Amino acid sequence: MTFSLFLYSLLSATTLGDVGVQPSRTSAEDKFNSVQSSLGVSLNTIKEDWADALKLPDFSGEFVQTVLTDSSADRAGIHPGDVIVSLDNRPIAPNWNVFFLLHQKAPGTRVSIGVVRHGEPLTVEATLFPPSTPDHKGARVLFVGTPINETSHDVIADLSRQLGIEGLEMLPRYGLQLGLADPNVKGVVISRVLPDSDAHKKGLMRGDIVTTADFRSIENPSQLEVVMDSLRKKSYNIMIVTVLRRGQEPVFLPLKFK
Repeated sequence: MTFSLFLYSLLSATTLGDVGVQPSRTSAEDKFNSVQSSLGVSLNTIKEDWADALKLPDFSGEFVQTVLTDSSADRAGIHPGDVIVSLDNRPIAPNWNVFFLLHQKAPGTRVSIGVVRHGEPLTVEATLFPPSTPDHKGARVLFVGTPINETSHDVIADLSRQLGIEGLEMLPRYGLQLGLADPNVKGVVISRVLPDSDAHKKGLMRGDIVTTADFRSIENPSQLEVVMDSLRKKSYNIMIVTVLRRGQEPVFLPLKFK
């Protein structure tokens, strides 16, 4: 497929919907807003794919999807991609999640938060903000992955056997034509998703942009293959990727490969 045909197919497609895996919310919206406003994060519960991709021993903890700029979490040093595993030495579990434990804390309370970052445990101290500040629709802290040194290739690559997608290196001129808020975004823009792949099951679509893999920034399909190769050598077949969809916030999700 030539890029001009690929671009035309993107621009003529219907409006993109939500990415399949979104930050988890409790059944009551006000509960979600309370967590986000008091600590300044949005969270995913840890399930099998998440635990495997994050190399966690069990399903304990909650994954940090977003951190609000200048929030309690931001000031404490919590990053997108962290896993919150404890609060004041109480382990995070399905029946003792972050919302439940924070709900018992008054604004201004200082809490000790156990975090796992790239497999390494650490503890941070945070002072909870009142529920009204910061606004849960405020600016997000951007996640920046570790760079990879690999030659760029301006070609459409067939990653269907390994990952169930075909993709193209994202270049500024493509970002401008696609109407991205930041045309200089780097990554692999998806041109095709195989229907029976894990990528399809997770809700990935043509036009989505994969910007990081295993917390490493990628700029082209070759770099994506480098990440998968390095994980295969460690007997892993799943990784956390960051996905950007036009007009939406980037999200993390676990993605299997062969």
